[in-house]
Amino acid sequence: MSSAPPPVSPPPASAVPADARRQIAIELESPRKGLLGRRSGGRPGHVRLHGAEITLMHPSAMTEPLTLAGGVVTVAAVDRGASGAAGDHGRFPILHRMGPTQVIPREHGIEGWLWTSRQGSGVPALVEDDVPNLALLFVKPLDEDVVTRHFRPEWARALADRSPLGRPAVAGLLLTVRSASTAEDAFRQFGVLGAVTDREVPPAIRRHLPGDRPANPVVAGGDDRRARTSFAPPGAR
Repeated sequence: MSSAPPPVSPPPASAVPADARRQIAIELESPRKGLLGRRSGGRPGHVRLHGAEITLMHPSAMTEPLTLAGGVVTVAAVDRGASGAAGDHGRFPILHRMGPTQVIPREHGIEGWLWTSRQGSGVPALVEDDVPNLALLFVKPLDEDVVTRHFRPEWARALADRSPLGRPAVAGLLLTVRSASTAEDAFRQFGVLGAVTDREVPPAIRRHLPGDRPANPVVAGGDDRRARTSFAPPGAR
């Protein structure tokens, strides 16, 4: 008499490498179309976090998915500001960093904005006519061959035309996601969610609005406990 082999149980979740379990997809907005600003309804694109990598794809700007290795994105910032805000307004305030975990709180002034409704941004957007709510800043600009291989020629050409060097410099990307809270949770798990600071954004690509108050480093040495804080909550206004 023969007996059936004992059933094989799947390994416990703890035995599966942590990176293999992290598979998060964030949907991007479709491009706007027409005078009324309605969404085109085409393929919207996505950001996918998998293991230690991030894959980006948006059909309106890209010809093939771009996969970034772990460590390429130095910070991912989410701004929950209202997309229909009237008048001049900015996204992603640039805070003044005092140390590895210490920044000047926004209420004590900022170093500018990564994007404004008046001047746009020095960091390219995947879709130009959208108000971005996700910023990915890279440790160093993408190589030119990477840009030409993954992005549509007209997108890369328009970027090169605005560049002082005449080349498509991509030091980061601005995106518009359908759910800012989903993006915030995903990049927090990924370990790169944070505020934009003057360490990541050089003066040449900072944007300013009338009435901006410059950051005041003096408050960091005072008794105000708010000045001895870590990153302000992403998107706090």
